[in-house]
Amino acid sequence: IMEGLHVEKANALTEKVCGICSNGHIFNSCLAGEGALGIEIPERARYLRVLAQELERLHSHMLYLGHGSEVLNHETFAMRIFYIRESVMELLYMMGGNRVQYGISVLGGVRPRSDLNLKEQQRILEVMDYIDDKVAGFAERFVNDPMVMHRIVGTGQLSQKQALDLHVTGPTLRATGYEFDQRTKMPEYDDIEFDVITQDGGDVAANILMRATEIFQATKIVRQVIKNLPDGP
Repeated sequence: IMEGLHVEKANALTEKVCGICSNGHIFNSCLAGEGALGIEIPERARYLRVLAQELERLHSHMLYLGHGSEVLNHETFAMRIFYIRESVMELLYMMGGNRVQYGISVLGGVRPRSDLNLKEQQRILEVMDYIDDKVAGFAERFVNDPMVMHRIVGTGQLSQKQALDLHVTGPTLRATGYEFDQRTKMPEYDDIEFDVITQDGGDVAANILMRATEIFQATKIVRQVIKNLPDGP
């Protein structure tokens, strides 16, 4: 579909690949296009892109936890985590004007509507505090529930060798104990501090704990972005 299209139209199509991780696709296609065209983006836009990416990571990880709880027939856990996730969806709506496929990144930076005033920045910080508190409570209940842990420990196990042979990436790879995070190699994250989280075992329990723990790193990144958000275009 993209062949023959103007580069900006083709770029916008990449966001349609997925409704959950739409920003990740357009974020990276913008980087590819800008690299090919020699476009330098403003520092403020770079920070806002990272912010959008980490907000999407938060909602995606909580979606995983919510659906995982649902599959376990633990509807209370599922409803609680989706309630927490809703606060992130509101922030993405605030930045992009849409809950799905927000259209934040464009070639050359971000859309003007995705810039944040001081009140909106403060709202984001408040939500990060809320998420840290609520997810910590959720995780504590989750790992201390013997019924839940009995069902997920040792289930769906993927060894580190299998993961590498199958070219598994992201949190699912790190859940096998393999320490690799593409963000550590991206210039966009050069001045942002975060820990690369890993878990051992590669089973469902490791994958759930992987994402639950990584949520706290995402909120840490978001706080740094807001604190150090540069002035300018």
